[in-house]
Amino acid sequence: MKHSRTGRHMLRAAIVAALAITPALVCATTSSLSVSNALAGIDTSEAPRITQTINLQAVSTLQHTHLSLLAQRTPTSAVASSTHMQHLQLILQPSAKRTAALHDLVSQQHDPSSTRFHQWLTPAQYGQAFGVADSDIAAVTSWLVSQGFTVNAVYPN
Repeated sequence: MKHSRTGRHMLRAAIVAALAITPALVCATTSSLSVSNALAGIDTSEAPRITQTINLQAVSTLQHTHLSLLAQRTPTSAVASSTHMQHLQLILQPSAKRTAALHDLVSQQHDPSSTRFHQWLTPAQYGQAFGVADSDIAAVTSWLVSQGFTVNAVYPN
């Protein structure tokens, strides 16, 4: 009798444990299905945009920067190579094709009559579909490192 009571308790514990994780499995499955449906049929493939070696002689002025160090300089003066920067965030602009596809998806996600209504993406999925191509990120990262910068992170989005 004692053995069967222990067996029932074990069975109950197993059932409770299974029921406890079931909602998580359902949510994970539903979430992954909605993400794949959210991107289904959207073509954001593209060729790399960085196709040449970077020319250090071709220099452009930074527009709309908030860094006080650069704001104090005239557009023609250079920053000394000895100037230490604690933090620099470089944001690469996605292509026009990916930007247009993103705007289309966002409007569909907010339209209750759309099949993509409320089908959200993770940051990694967003970056893969609508961010800068991996090969371009690799080219920029490699160039920054070759110029003495430390690349601490590349965000998935």
